[in-house]
Amino acid sequence: MKFIIKSLIYMSLSFFISCGGSSSGNKDFKILSTKPENLQKDVKLDTDIRIIFNKDISKDTSKYIFSIKDKNANTVNVDIVPSLDTLILIPNSKLNASTKYNIVISKASSKDNKELNTSHEFSFTTIAVVAIPNSNTSTNNESKEDTIKKEDKKDTSKEKDINENDTIEDYACLLSPGGKCDDL
Repeated sequence: MKFIIKSLIYMSLSFFISCGGSSSGNKDFKILSTKPENLQKDVKLDTDIRIIFNKDISKDTSKYIFSIKDKNANTVNVDIVPSLDTLILIPNSKLNASTKYNIVISKASSKDNKELNTSHEFSFTTIAVVAIPNSNTSTNNESKEDTIKKEDKKDTSKEKDINENDTIEDYACLLSPGGKCDDL
């Protein structure tokens, strides 16, 4: 008889635990992760911000209270896009380079009307933009042809074919010691 009672208790506890600790299976509504991650560095300037929850979220954008501010406390305006379990915040303009952004989510709601128990705060810093001096710029009233002729006479050890899709990072090697882009 003791064996049967122990078996029933064990089965009841197993069922209770598998249902998330309650008979209805309710879980607290919470944030699982963010993209960018907290304290992430070198975030792209055109990034969107994603908050991933443990449940599908409400499509009603009025159920979200949050703030996004830069290091000078300037508010970043965003478009809000709820999608399944992810709240996507799309800045209305590019973020500023080398800038820390703080995000606070004070209120959010799941599809089944559960609310966050506590606010959630995280921050990230955007990538620094390095300006490469443009040696092709004419300082006096030279014609474009004169500038090109001068460029033809310059040392070509640092030259690289320029592609319209290249980014600033593609030319960063020119600023390194030796200033050569051997792997390009």
